[in-house]
Amino acid sequence: MWVVKTLDASIITHVKTSLRKIDKDRLIADHENGIQTQLDGAQKRLDRTEADIVKNGREIKKLKDEIMKALLGESTFSEATLSGMLKTKEQDAAVLAQKVEEARNEIFALDQELSVRRTMREEFKDWDSRFDAASDKDKRSMLLNVIERVILTDKETRIDFKYELHATTDNDPEKRRKIVDTWFNPLAISGDIQLIISSNGDASSSTVKRYGTAQ
Repeated sequence: MWVVKTLDASIITHVKTSLRKIDKDRLIADHENGIQTQLDGAQKRLDRTEADIVKNGREIKKLKDEIMKALLGESTFSEATLSGMLKTKEQDAAVLAQKVEEARNEIFALDQELSVRRTMREEFKDWDSRFDAASDKDKRSMLLNVIERVILTDKETRIDFKYELHATTDNDPEKRRKIVDTWFNPLAISGDIQLIISSNGDASSSTVKRYGTAQ
């Protein structure tokens, strides 16, 4: 039991020290900017679709007026031709209405997500305090989100993170956003952390256990 507690303390200290080195402000800004970009795109699609609805509505009105002229024999088009054109435009109207609903739903969802992310900004930046205040179950989940495996040798304890720490400063904002996607949701991932125990430093011939079952 003493070994387990010592290992736990060593791993937690290592994780906290490593995470303190990360520019969390930059990561959070990337993530919020990513959502804002999606939100802006959805709003542009909504604006374009609503403009298309107005245009389509005007064309429907013109066709209906032309059909009345055709019935009076005052149009160069037949009533059948105009009715077919009107049917197509009315089908277009239904499709456009569906697109508007989808765009509005997307905007609402993204706006809610952005609001939540902004609320969680301070919590994410203060990972240490959140971890210390969490239940044992949630602490395990938070560690699971950042640790891939723990390797014990006769000389050291090595932790392999799910993301290389240098990736948090990668020039590709998409890579940085993926890290935040994981860390923003401390209970999103299930599974186990590999515990590799090696007496000679050779992981290929080591014993693999689930972290938390070491004796």
